[in-house]
Amino acid sequence: MPRNAQHSLQQIDDELDGRLQLLEKSYDALAEVYRVLEDRVGRLLTGVSFLTAAVLALAALNSSQYATRTYYLAPFHVPLALATVVVFLVTVAFAVILLISAMAGPLGLPMVAGEEQKARLGSGGYKKDSPCYVFKSSQLDYEDITDLDRSEWDSKWSGSRQLRELKRNREESLKDGIRSLAVKISFKHDRNAEAVVMLIYALLAFAGAVFVVALAAYQSAQPPRLSPLPVQASSQAPVASGQATEITLRLWARLALSVIFGTYFWLALALPNRKEQHYVSSRHHSMHGLMWSSLQFKKLPTTSRVQSATAQGDPVQQSAVRRLRGVFSAVTFILVVLMLIYDNGWPIWAKAAVIIPELLLVYACIAIYVSIVRRSRPYRTQRGLDFYVEIVVVIMISMMAVGGVTSELNGWYFGQFMAVWLASLVLLVAALLRPTLVLSMKHAYHQARNVPAMHFDGVIRNHGEHRVAR
Repeated sequence: MPRNAQHSLQQIDDELDGRLQLLEKSYDALAEVYRVLEDRVGRLLTGVSFLTAAVLALAALNSSQYATRTYYLAPFHVPLALATVVVFLVTVAFAVILLISAMAGPLGLPMVAGEEQKARLGSGGYKKDSPCYVFKSSQLDYEDITDLDRSEWDSKWSGSRQLRELKRNREESLKDGIRSLAVKISFKHDRNAEAVVMLIYALLAFAGAVFVVALAAYQSAQPPRLSPLPVQASSQAPVASGQATEITLRLWARLALSVIFGTYFWLALALPNRKEQHYVSSRHHSMHGLMWSSLQFKKLPTTSRVQSATAQGDPVQQSAVRRLRGVFSAVTFILVVLMLIYDNGWPIWAKAAVIIPELLLVYACIAIYVSIVRRSRPYRTQRGLDFYVEIVVVIMISMMAVGGVTSELNGWYFGQFMAVWLASLVLLVAALLRPTLVLSMKHAYHQARNVPAMHFDGVIRNHGEHRVAR
């Protein structure tokens, strides 16, 4: 073989060895992340088991007499302790399902959603009965390896194969393996995030269960007395000597309950804001704007749109938006507290001292969020994650403003409680759907980006001519 040809082959081998080393390091790094997520799932399941045992022990406290008591939420009598225990168990059950899915992957019916195609083809896309499938099969995928019998596996590594061919096959196997492992990590990470959201809501139910059971135990130890106010005018029910199972929510009890709910709202709104503070670079925000600007019009953004989207990464604007979000979470906390401490049996001046600040806080929430939207997203979109978040916030505020204030004016403490609880469910569902919406956003972005360049060029050129004509 000529010396130049040998030198060229040596360069090819060295380059191939270098790519293999880089791919193996990437594969090892992703495998380590995969193991970390597996350990996190195990720790979360351990915490779930301890919390479940604590709640079941709480429900069985003193022959379950406290967990089955009814609480007067005007105009209804509600088994509040039992309801919080049920909410906790249901929420934990869904969290465990998500964690198990993160560990083992989702269950599916055979021959559905591409399984038939996968059964006939290997990871390399070759038919399993074709001669080249043995050599082209992956060196890392366990399904491809187990599809070969021992003689086929030995022939794959026989001496007739050149080492360079085996290295190229390993390179392709590493590429496919890295991609497959990254997809598994993304799925595991999303299910972990959803399970954590469910567990945080379960902690809200756990705190509520502990409080209402402790309230029942405390009031059971007190001598029964009649309320000086009639049932229609107060959220406290009269308790006769023969009605020892009825629990009333006095001012301090309503205050404690409102703080529990308000803390959940504050954490749900403030923690994502604290997370964004850890983004040192503005690349995340500018790429988010570029992504959605290209999605809405199905073309590459023009220079003005690039500048508009990149402006979202301005550190001054980001700092102002974070401060506004912090104020928004604090205002929401105060609004929830005022809504749950209100009692229709109060005098007129006390009612006005609560309802008027509530209306002002609702207006403040709307004004603050409008300012957040204008500062964080000057380039508005009609679809996407930002629009979805706006809808969620509007529903949450409207639910508390309309349902809560209407119930206060009619003396329905049950309506006040349900308005706040349903608003917390809105936050829960929004947080659960966020990973799915982000994934849909990525798919839509990749579909728009994979349109041929000539199509993009023609759309931009036509759009430019249209602007000039205008």
